[in-house]
Amino acid sequence: MNNIQDKIMQANGINQKKVSDRQLKGIQDLIKREKRWFVITKILAGFFWIASLIMLGSYMFIVKSLLHSQQGEMAVSSVQKNLNIALMALETALPLIIIIAAVCSVILYKRTKSVNLLQVHERLQNLEEMVKILLSK
Repeated sequence: MNNIQDKIMQANGINQKKVSDRQLKGIQDLIKREKRWFVITKILAGFFWIASLIMLGSYMFIVKSLLHSQQGEMAVSSVQKNLNIALMALETALPLIIIIAAVCSVILYKRTKSVNLLQVHERLQNLEEMVKILLSK
């Protein structure tokens, strides 16, 4: 934590010895918030990818069950009606879950891609503006 804080302070030309404890705490809160956002995004991406895989497996199982029951030309039973309802629900929810997982993955990819120097500089400028706002209070 101090390493990131030191880099932010250096990039903004701030001497840590001259900054009050309240302002240092504000900077630490900014860094914690940024790290928390990153962890939450990682967890959401993982959750939605796992959910999409589980739903896809369930969808395939239900479709296969319906095909087997149709091949046997069984009468329409309550089980088959329930399978049809579950199939409709999965057909509706699966694309939504995949889209959410893809959006979370894109956010993580952009964050990882920001390692190049220009984007790091832009990110530090944004943090610099936030730090200046905190210092002005």
